Amino acid sequence: GNYTVKTWSSIYSDVNKLNDTSMNNLTVILPVNLPAPVAETFEGPIFPPNGWKVLDYDTSVKWQKTFCLSGANGGNTHAAYIDHFNYGNIGAIDEMETAQLDLSNASADSVFLTFDVAYAYSLNEMDTLSVLLSADCTQSYQQTSFKKWGAGLATAGAMTNVFSPTLPSQWRNERINLTAYQGQKLFVRFKGVNNHGNTVLVDNVNIQLKDAWPLGIPADEVQYTAVYPNPSSGFYTLSLLAKESDIAKFTVMNLSGQVIQSFEYPVR
Repeated sequence: GNYTVKTWSSIYSDVNKLNDTSMNNLTVILPVNLPAPVAETFEGPIFPPNGWKVLDYDTSVKWQKTFCLSGANGGNTHAAYIDHFNYGNIGAIDEMETAQLDLSNASADSVFLTFDVAYAYSLNEMDTLSVLLSADCTQSYQQTSFKKWGAGLATAGAMTNVFSPTLPSQWRNERINLTAYQGQKLFVRFKGVNNHGNTVLVDNVNIQLKDAWPLGIPADEVQYTAVYPNPSSGFYTLSLLAKESDIAKFTVMNLSGQVIQSFEYPVR
């Protein structure tokens, strides 16, 4: 809304009272509020999306929207990216801030921020991507569990030319546990630190609400899958029906989203 702010002073010995009052017009813009669950695919006509911000501190290379031959799920896609390959300002920081993420009514067992990332690093120049979180309306930001660089960030092999993903396998899905922030309103920043390496791409930024499966879940609720004995004191058998030889991958996590153990077995 639009407001008029009036300030004044009152000094006993002031002989010129004509300059004691000041009036200024002020426009207050409330942040765009996105109730969970949230999904941002960057397929809309506007970038940054409504309520999002791009923070370009050196007025040079910044977060932009780009077209990719392949997204994480296959097919063409648009994504947000920062072009570190053509960025000469080593150490420069560029950030992309989400709209306000409203977890006020997020009553699920777990809340996660998920996103897809793609990056091909240079052997000698390693860029960094981290995710920051603010719970005080952007007054301060804290580092989340996600901070990766170089080979740890990479989803494709080292390249000497500009990287743009052409295969779904050149994307990786990341997950950050936000369960501790249920009932709050958050802002998230994707922070890129340039080391003149290669492009960093981010897509499919989601706030997901997850409910845990209770013990005793009917086995036929999951198609082609059986878990027995169910319930159990801790030992289970997982049975999968596969039409052809393949690799079965599954992960055991606790209610906080912490990975307890991952498994990978051939299915014949």
